[in-house]
Amino acid sequence: MHLLDLNHDVLSTIVHSLSTDDAFNLSATARAIHSLAMQRALSEVYLWCPEQTSGFCTYMLADIDGRLHWLQRLEIPGEAFNVYNHNEETFAEEGDFSSATALADVLGRARNLRHLSLSCTNYLLQIEPRIGDAVAALQELASLELNDVGAPALGMMSRLRSSPRELVLFLSPPDRNGQVSPFDLIARLENLRSLSVSWLRNTNLQLPRGRGARAKWPTLHTLSLAMSSGRLHPFVDAFPGVRVLTLRNTSMLEVDYLGTPMYDPTGTMCWPRLDHVHANLYLGCPLTCPVRWLELESPLKPASVHALQSMSPVRLSFDARLSFDMGGRIDDGLWTALAQDAPRLRYLDVMMQDPIIHTKLLPWMERALEMLKPLRIVCLRLCLLDVPYGIMPNPGKLSDALIRRKFTSLFVRIPSVRYIAVGFGDRTLNHHVPMRCGTFDGEISWWRVTGAGEDRRAEPLSLNDGRRLGEYVHSADFDAMEALDETILHDRHRIESCPI
Repeated sequence: MHLLDLNHDVLSTIVHSLSTDDAFNLSATARAIHSLAMQRALSEVYLWCPEQTSGFCTYMLADIDGRLHWLQRLEIPGEAFNVYNHNEETFAEEGDFSSATALADVLGRARNLRHLSLSCTNYLLQIEPRIGDAVAALQELASLELNDVGAPALGMMSRLRSSPRELVLFLSPPDRNGQVSPFDLIARLENLRSLSVSWLRNTNLQLPRGRGARAKWPTLHTLSLAMSSGRLHPFVDAFPGVRVLTLRNTSMLEVDYLGTPMYDPTGTMCWPRLDHVHANLYLGCPLTCPVRWLELESPLKPASVHALQSMSPVRLSFDARLSFDMGGRIDDGLWTALAQDAPRLRYLDVMMQDPIIHTKLLPWMERALEMLKPLRIVCLRLCLLDVPYGIMPNPGKLSDALIRRKFTSLFVRIPSVRYIAVGFGDRTLNHHVPMRCGTFDGEISWWRVTGAGEDRRAEPLSLNDGRRLGEYVHSADFDAMEALDETILHDRHRIESCPI
């Protein structure tokens, strides 16, 4: 059957599953599919240089109904204006903002735009105020990202006709455009579900004042703070419904250098509970509530494990380093402390990277797992980064014999362990926050432990079943007495996928 013989709805589904580049190439293959493929190709646009920005504006404005009508996502980074150093003082000298007027025309006519990312926000609003008017007039925005945000953006944000559910703000330093509070920027966003703020300083944390000022956003579920410092309690007060919290390279200390509290003792200090926290314990993470999944962005050290007591995570993800005492013996401090201070822990997720990992890994694992026996760990995931070929014949290919010989015999020594995951690979980079190491990127094998006593053994699971299993183990619905198999996992997946 020829591609063009398919029904229009089937063909449309196929085309809209393509990347925009592939859709653009497909549009040039046949006249009959050109229009449909171009709709997909024009739905998402990323501008990366001044020449492309100018050409894009000219092209889209030439046929508003046939081209601009289909635009749903537009990303305009600093590179679109030849800006690579986000220092607003040099924008006028180094940048090319000749397309600002045409860009205002595009935004003013992009009626179906749902996702907008805009850099150099303050400077653009000053040299072409119509950009602010156009953004404010958009009615379908679901997510909005603004870079270099200061006082000039307040007017635009106060006039937004749309109600985006996701907002990303990269604040300008206070000395450039005056201090601006993120609470003032979101004052009219009643349905906000996700908020990310970068470069926040303690001076920007004033809650809105005055008659009729909004002081709480109960719909906010996800909060992310990056490259910031300040106090946590204003966010607790303003966003009582937060369940997912990220603190990336962020210090949220509640006392000053003299130990004096930096908060109102009558205020709420923490949320009642959190489902997922990504943070750094060494930058002062003042969380005093239960956390279901705690993901640490730096290696966990014995001296910091006590901070886990109040959070008592069910799933703990962290980097581990092989540590030794003065005699060259493996240091048990971290694992002993972990067994004492994380009584709810049932999913342990560890990434290992060390220059001597190939000579000390197996002795370390054997000793560490012995220390963890008092815990009722159900799922154990170990990801090895940059593993030398000396220990593994082919890190990219996981074989049954390899897993059984090197790892399974150790993991099954913890009687409570029922599910095992082992991966070999490296990290991905976070392009939005380059200073933060990324998540694990590699091949992972999942296993289910069956049998009892000397007959305990590991049986392979599919990757999809393993992932669903891992999510279920640290969920509130997990039943330790339930015997999971592929049938139950598929039934749960089908139920969760059904629309209500």
